[in-house]
Amino acid sequence: TLQQFAQSQSYPGTFGSIGMAYGYISAKTLGRLAGDSNLDLMKPLLNSDNVWLKSGALEGLAGRGLHDLLPLMEAAANSDQGALVRDAGRYGLRAQRADAESP
Repeated sequence: TLQQFAQSQSYPGTFGSIGMAYGYISAKTLGRLAGDSNLDLMKPLLNSDNVWLKSGALEGLAGRGLHDLLPLMEAAANSDQGALVRDAGRYGLRAQRADAESP
């Protein structure tokens, strides 16, 4: 159900950039729910040109503590796609480092 809303589109009665109203939170929630075996579902969102979808997916995955996502977070933190994506990448790096330091 969430995948249908994690799209670059606007919905009636919403305001803001395309993907902001439903796409961002849907992508973030999918990232939080994604297990190791479901990361393929996240690839379209992580490769999206829509900053709301990409940053939502990054932020959702950041809380998962998946160490193999470190290169992805580093790339996003240095991205030229915009401040929203860079901030999501930086958040992901902080979360990864905090997770690595916890016992």
